[in-house]
Amino acid sequence: MKDIDNLRDRYRRRLLNLHAVTITFVAVLEIVAYFIFCYLGVEKLSASSSYLWRFVALPIFLNLCAHLFARRIDSSLAYNHDLKNNVIIYAVLLTAIVIAVFHRYYIVTATAFTFPIVLCAMFNSKDLLKKVFAISLVVLIIITIMDGAFKLRQLTLSINLLVVYGVNIISYLSSLLAINFSQSNFKLIAEQAEENEQLQDKLQRDPMTGLLNHETFYEELGEAFDDYHNNSIEFTVAVLDIDDFKNINDTYGHEAGDIVLKTLARILKKHCDFNDKVCRYGGEEFAVVFDGNTEEEAVAVMEAVLGQFSSWNFKFADVSITFSCGIVQYDGITQRDELFSRADKLLYEAKQSGKNKICVG
Repeated sequence: MKDIDNLRDRYRRRLLNLHAVTITFVAVLEIVAYFIFCYLGVEKLSASSSYLWRFVALPIFLNLCAHLFARRIDSSLAYNHDLKNNVIIYAVLLTAIVIAVFHRYYIVTATAFTFPIVLCAMFNSKDLLKKVFAISLVVLIIITIMDGAFKLRQLTLSINLLVVYGVNIISYLSSLLAINFSQSNFKLIAEQAEENEQLQDKLQRDPMTGLLNHETFYEELGEAFDDYHNNSIEFTVAVLDIDDFKNINDTYGHEAGDIVLKTLARILKKHCDFNDKVCRYGGEEFAVVFDGNTEEEAVAVMEAVLGQFSSWNFKFADVSITFSCGIVQYDGITQRDELFSRADKLLYEAKQSGKNKICVG
């Protein structure tokens, strides 16, 4: 979502720059036309003042106000992306209306409104497209009535009239088709991305417990090493093994053993933070990478896990089921495999010294 928002921001800035170029170009044309009319004898000089205000000053003022308002909204953090998109399109639409109203030449009018209509497709909004097209159509109808262009006896006006409405309707339909095509493609891409993400997640997890698997554990451990050396983010590794798990399977059956594994997995996920990487390392052995945690913090979490797990009421067992654990905080020197080996050795020290305990090194 963040990448999409950044893409929208870039294209809005480009569109604003394009709008600035457009209104500057229109303003230059207005000024040039004014000098042609007033000083080269194309139009009487007595009308120059009226022409200056009507066709030069007022259009430039309206376009500039619309542009500055759109830039102000776009640069503000108080508004969402949809509102910013709408404001920019309406600023472009206002420029088209200014051109159409102040210069009621039908070919100019036709091309003026195609710009905001087509730009709606860029923001992939049917609702915005419909509103912009409706406003454009209303303005066109008003201009048509004001100019008397509905008099179909004048063949040239009739043809121009058909061209104006035809071009704008075709622009609307083309933009609508582009939006439908874009939305269909986006939906398809999103579905494929979701399927790929689900498949990738499935490959990274242990099917029984839903925890990360052996291979993913080492990937996460490698990332923890990189974060430590690049960003000074400390981490701690815990390795735990269910005590006498073989006896559980032999005495109560493998189905009971699976229940024990799933129960421990749920308790681990409950007590560990979102950033912690909880893995089923293999068989009855689990591992946790505590991201950003010190050794003391990791010990506190594992003591809570051990307390809940050892007091868990397994209906099939008449004794408590426990685990042994070894915990090591990364010191910035130890290699990845060596760090895990140290935690694993502490785990077996815990087993040899009576089980149901946590050893720290």
